[in-house]
Amino acid sequence: MKKLIIAIAAISLFGTAQAQQGKFDVAASKVKWEAFKVGGGHNGTIGVQYATYELKDGKPVAIMFSIDMNNIICLDIESEEYNKKLVGHLKGPDFFDASKYATATFKSSAVTPMTVDGSGNNYMVKGFVNIKGNEMEIKFPAKIEVVKGEIHAHATLKLDRSKFDVRYGSKSFFDDLGDKVIEDIFNIVVSATGKVG
Repeated sequence: MKKLIIAIAAISLFGTAQAQQGKFDVAASKVKWEAFKVGGGHNGTIGVQYATYELKDGKPVAIMFSIDMNNIICLDIESEEYNKKLVGHLKGPDFFDASKYATATFKSSAVTPMTVDGSGNNYMVKGFVNIKGNEMEIKFPAKIEVVKGEIHAHATLKLDRSKFDVRYGSKSFFDDLGDKVIEDIFNIVVSATGKVG
């Protein structure tokens, strides 16, 4: 029994030694948003507060990131007046209510290779998104590469805003919107990079 306990402890210590936690470089990472409506849409960026990863045997097993909903930027409207108006609307109660819900987060529950033998850089990521205090489980494909002392991750999250109580212009909540409809599905495109070790 004593030998068994020692063996289990040794395995546990070995497993712990293989786990490696780190942070993505916030300055070198970017979160882009893409929203769609009848006849067009808008896009921009959201500030990254922090982003972390965990590796085991050099492979990603966990990812977490937080974004600053008070740092929304619109990139496609040249008019300063209308740009400011849109950003203010997005931060307001009609949309993300940033003064009350300052951050949105994602925390993975599983990061699984998309190949049978576990090779390659393509993964299926499963986890929980929290926006406006509403949490929802999602999954999405991601490319995560660990090479030459660096980690690079890229993924597109397709989110349904109606699930997070973002109602403005949504046909899920309002009838007879006509060409004023804003699509429920919007994209969050994450590109993150960081040092390993």
